[in-house]
Amino acid sequence: DVSATPLSISRIGHTFYVNDGSTAGDSYTTAIGDNTNSGTRPDRPMASLAALLNSYGLSSGDVIYVDAGYYPQLRNIALDESIRGVTIQGPLHGEAPAVFDRRNTAAGAAVFEFLTVTKTRS
Repeated sequence: DVSATPLSISRIGHTFYVNDGSTAGDSYTTAIGDNTNSGTRPDRPMASLAALLNSYGLSSGDVIYVDAGYYPQLRNIALDESIRGVTIQGPLHGEAPAVFDRRNTAAGAAVFEFLTVTKTRS
């Protein structure tokens, strides 16, 4: 069977970018991060993973590229079922790391807080 229209294959999911205040050692982004940026292009990364997660309704197939750098966290980054299938990709092996620092050793303080959903019978 031959079609007169071109075949179009689109990628499922969206791509997002996070970068700290430096471009040293970066492989995903080309500019420093700023939470007023869209985070949807390498030249417009957001500065905070938490801000990006709070700004977009992410879905399965979305990818967040977190570039090399230092990311101090004021509070836990809560991750729940709503981001199932979302990839958070840091720098590759051998590249400068992405370091998330909660800077708090108190009980209950963590960089990532994995929340679970408990279903009840009705």
